[in-house]
Amino acid sequence: MTARNYIEQKIIGLHSKFPHIGIRYGIDESIDAHLIELMPLEEYTNNKALDKAWFPISLEFRKIFPDQDIAFFSSDSLLTIDQVIFELNPIYRNEKEILSSLFVNVTGYENIPKGNIKERHNKDRLISNPVITPEEDLNIENSNQYSYPLAA
Repeated sequence: MTARNYIEQKIIGLHSKFPHIGIRYGIDESIDAHLIELMPLEEYTNNKALDKAWFPISLEFRKIFPDQDIAFFSSDSLLTIDQVIFELNPIYRNEKEILSSLFVNVTGYENIPKGNIKERHNKDRLISNPVITPEEDLNIENSNQYSYPLAA
């Protein structure tokens, strides 16, 4: 039995116990590891029964295939599967893409559609913090008044 056949059989068994989760399998050759993504993230982080089901698969795999590595993860991981080999319940396929589209990359604002970043000006200097607003509702007036929130 190959490592791939072993993993596919175990994934099918895992999915039969947890049919509501999404499972993706791929191989990352750059780190020489078999990757299994379990979705949604809430199930991966909060479902103790799911933990008890996948963890023994990982341990057994390492005993049978000591020269290969395996990693179970979810959408909050830095790991990604570039080429999916096997997938069950693909409704969760794009969870990571959906999550990343909801949040702004604050270092470069790359994920904000063009035209939605407006910079506030104060006479001769640019205020360094951009204001993100819908284009239609933009109505910024120059003012010398400052508002400071009170901290308790």
